[in-house]
Amino acid sequence: MRIGLALEAGGVKGVAHIALLEKLEGMDIEIVTGSSIGAVIGALFALSGDSKTVKKKFFSTLKKYLPVFRDKIRKSETPWFSLFQKSLVKVEEIYPFFKDLFDRKRFSDCKKKLGVVVFDPVEEESILVTEGFLVDAVLASSSVPGFFEPFWLGGAPSLDGGVLCPVPVREARTLGADFVIASAFEDNIPPPTDHVDMLFKLADWKGKLLKEEDMKLADCVITHRVSFDWTDFENYREVYKEAKVNLESFEVKQVIG
Repeated sequence: MRIGLALEAGGVKGVAHIALLEKLEGMDIEIVTGSSIGAVIGALFALSGDSKTVKKKFFSTLKKYLPVFRDKIRKSETPWFSLFQKSLVKVEEIYPFFKDLFDRKRFSDCKKKLGVVVFDPVEEESILVTEGFLVDAVLASSSVPGFFEPFWLGGAPSLDGGVLCPVPVREARTLGADFVIASAFEDNIPPPTDHVDMLFKLADWKGKLLKEEDMKLADCVITHRVSFDWTDFENYREVYKEAKVNLESFEVKQVIG
C-alpha cells in the first residue's frame, strides 16, 4: 500500500505540518502533495525524507528572511498602500527565500514522489507540477493573490495552489497513493458583524467548502488547531509549539489500523 500525504495551504499555519511529520517519523510515506506553504514543507520533506532536516532548514531560512515578511505584512495593513499596488511582494523580493530553501534542486532529486499544485488564472484550473526546478514550482504555488506577484511558470502566470485546491488529496491519488493522509487546519470563521464584513467573508466560506470537498477524498484527516493568522510569521515557533501540544494524544497507529 502506497501512503500519500496531502498538505494544506495556510501561510505560517503550515509549520504545524512539520510537527505532524515528526509524529509520522518512521512511516513509509512515498507520495507528498502540497499547495502554497504545504508545497514548501512537502518539497523539503520530499527532498530529505527527514522531519528534523525539514524543521532545521525551514526555521533557519524563515528566521533569516523574517524582516522581509514583517515589512510587507505591516504595509498590507495600511489600506492606502494596497490601493496603489498590484501586489505587496514582488517576485525579486521573495525569490531569495525560496532559492535558499531549494537552490537548484529538481523534482528528480527528491526521495519521495512530489506534486506541487499551482493555479492557472488564464485557464482557470489547478495544475499539478511534477518536474522541473523545485524553486520555481513552489514559488508559483505560494503566490497568494493580491499579496505576492504572480510567478510565470511554463510561459503562463501562476498563483497560489490553494485558490482551487486547498488540500490536494485527489492529486496524491493521481500520483499513485492508495491511502492518503490529509493535514489541514480548523476553520474558525466568526459570524459577520455587518453587510460589509459579510462581503469579505464570502471568500473564506467558499474556501471552506472547497476544502471540505477535498478532505472527503482522504482516508485520514488530521486537523490542526492554530490560533494565529496565516500572516503571523513572527510567531512561527509558537505555531510549532501549539501543534506539538495538540498532537500529544495522537498515535501513529490511529492512522492505519
